Amino acid sequence: MNGLIGKKLGMTSVYDENGKRVACTVVQAGPCVVTQVKTEANDGYTAIQMAYGDKKEKHTNSAEAGHFAKAKTTGKSEVMEFRDFSTEGVEIGAVVDVNIFEVGDYVDVVGTSKGKGFQGVVKRHGFSGVGESTHLSTTVCVHLVLLVLVLSLVVYSKECVWLVEQVEIE
Repeated sequence: MNGLIGKKLGMTSVYDENGKRVACTVVQAGPCVVTQVKTEANDGYTAIQMAYGDKKEKHTNSAEAGHFAKAKTTGKSEVMEFRDFSTEGVEIGAVVDVNIFEVGDYVDVVGTSKGKGFQGVVKRHGFSGVGESTHLSTTVCVHLVLLVLVLSLVVYSKECVWLVEQVEIE
């Protein structure tokens, strides 16, 4: 059985042996509690049900509380089923953590993104929105043009330095 439930904590970066920086996702995986072992004889398929993350007792309904009581654990927030894994030697109530993996093992990660609801085109597709030329007041555009004109004159002529001091741009 190789499967765990975890929670993404954030992102970081590490350096490999060549000094190259590599982006890494930090995941808090486990400890998970085996809450049910499903067999071919009883359920028609083999699976291991695991739970992760403590939950307050007042948020656990009576059906879940009874289910977790069989595993001799408190209420958990996430319950997942891992199908078609070997169920040999796995008992209800066993605690599984990252020690089931070895260095160099490949891991498939499945996640759910944060829901952002119904979004507009800027957030949804990365559109840049409306340019500055249409929805800005005309005074802002005029001040930008004056600033560019004065700065370009300063670059090309020493006489224009006197003009920069005379022009006040708000």
